[in-house]
Amino acid sequence: MLLGQRYEIRNATMLDLVLLAYGLDENKLIGQSLWLTDSLRAKVSGGPEWLDFDRFDVVAAAPRDTSAEDLKLMLQALLAERFRLVVHRDKRFVQGYVLKAGPRPLLKKPSEDSATGCEYRGVPRSNEPGAPFDRVINCHKVTMAELAAQLPQTASDYMAGTLADMTGIQGAWDFVLRWTPRGHPGAADSTTISLPEALDKQLGLKLETQKVSTEVMVVDQVNRTPSDNPAGTVQKIPPLPSAFEVADVRPSSPDSQMRGFGLRAGGRFEAHSTTLGELVVFAWDITPDMLAESPKWFGTARFDVVAKAPADAVPGGAVDYAVLRPMLRTMLSDRFKLKTHNEDRSVSVYAMSVTRRSANLQKGDPANGSDCKSVPPAQGTPVDTPLTAGWTCQNTSMALLADKLQAMAPSYVDHMIVDATALAGTWDFTLRWTPRSLLQQLNSKAGADPSGALSIFDALDKQLGIKLELKKQTMPVLVVDSVEQNPTDN
Repeated sequence: MLLGQRYEIRNATMLDLVLLAYGLDENKLIGQSLWLTDSLRAKVSGGPEWLDFDRFDVVAAAPRDTSAEDLKLMLQALLAERFRLVVHRDKRFVQGYVLKAGPRPLLKKPSEDSATGCEYRGVPRSNEPGAPFDRVINCHKVTMAELAAQLPQTASDYMAGTLADMTGIQGAWDFVLRWTPRGHPGAADSTTISLPEALDKQLGLKLETQKVSTEVMVVDQVNRTPSDNPAGTVQKIPPLPSAFEVADVRPSSPDSQMRGFGLRAGGRFEAHSTTLGELVVFAWDITPDMLAESPKWFGTARFDVVAKAPADAVPGGAVDYAVLRPMLRTMLSDRFKLKTHNEDRSVSVYAMSVTRRSANLQKGDPANGSDCKSVPPAQGTPVDTPLTAGWTCQNTSMALLADKLQAMAPSYVDHMIVDATALAGTWDFTLRWTPRSLLQQLNSKAGADPSGALSIFDALDKQLGIKLELKKQTMPVLVVDSVEQNPTDN
């Protein structure tokens, strides 16, 4: 992101940097913890495991109004000079999903008066309270290529990555597609229909997996440590804006129905009925357990904030979280007289250890690239399986697994994970579990039998022989020295 004459990328892996530099990922947000989609991950091949593990900050000076294409070229040059990165473009076959035509496609010619596009809705499968829903898309004047582009977004529980249109069917069509989403254990009956079955029976189309040719960027060479910054570099880089242009801060109304905070168009930051603890955790980019000695009201007193970032911090109308955080810290210090310091303290972490050697944990092949990706249940798996969340990892170290587990299952893993397995090398494995919200639904149903449902903790133990155990470890924390509950007047 170019902010005036300051170019900045924060917390990016080398894979992120390659994708940005070579235009393989036009829409990635930078300055936040990034998580590659499977289709993007497949576009970078080769290189060592740390490409998707180590993270870097890139801050540079660039002429104001430098074009996006020129910024890519400048980033390419920087990576080649500072990391000795060498890449080349190639074509590789990767496992993917394809949509094919059956013997008799069941599509209707579009009616002249129908609007173009698809409408999505949920339809209850019975009149009973709490009945599970089927998904329905009602499409008018839509091509098969457009259907293939939309299905992975609406049916991610059946496929991961992209869906290629290989139907050979030309033109636009009208059709209705209804299927049963995964994740309702015990709900299977004669009306249940999986997505592949629905495509076949309702539209005469086939959903298959096969190797698909994909353009990739192959990493031939890269150094893990960049060369040193030239003398005087920091002084030549324009500083970030450190304060909002204006900020309105006030206690929330007790009957406020709005909750949460986020960015709006034009560099506008809004927080509604948000605790000061939540704002501090976000502003300093830490987890809640890394905040020490905060007063009790930090988690109960709620505030509304509306603030406007300076124009230089809003290129193209968008502001980045890495740019926002210093301004939010300044606002909290000014309006709440918040004072803090960093200190090493004993905090709770999850220690990841091995309880037994599992046959599901296979030695990785160094010839293969390192990769962890989300995978839906295999085709043919019953629709009502409770194990709807899953990841397949290839050539992955235990340190990398520990780093990614919190992002894989954030509703379960609420503390940092440290690798205490003592397992060297890299490994291949698949892990499947039940999302926390679904597990809670199963456990709340009187007389329900949640057999087959697994939390992430149980899945790690039963499938990989790995245990997560809460322990104390010395880590840097943010200590609150003083703060006032009532903000200064607007």
